Amino acid sequence: MKLAATIFGAHQLVSHGHILVDGKKVDRRSFQVRPGMVITVKEKSRNMKAIQEAMDNPARTVPDYLSFDATKFGGQLLALPTTEQMPWPIEIKLHEICDFLSHST
Repeated sequence: MKLAATIFGAHQLVSHGHILVDGKKVDRRSFQVRPGMVITVKEKSRNMKAIQEAMDNPARTVPDYLSFDATKFGGQLLALPTTEQMPWPIEIKLHEICDFLSHST
């Protein structure tokens, strides 16, 4: 949601307790967000330099399965992403990987 510059930065924000889900602090990276849940930054954490820089980066976009409101420092998971909507760092042909693994011994 443009709240961190990298996935590792996002993990750190969660681990350090800067993120709220439906108004409750979440500090586990493995927390499962379901559609309809609202994710925000804690009021006290909104002035952090890392968050401000990530939000100000014009090159970053928010995927279609998320909504984002910069004035509220957060947004909502609208729907679970499909495989095609997930931003992979390299081209992945998931069906070929599954086919290969199913025939491996």
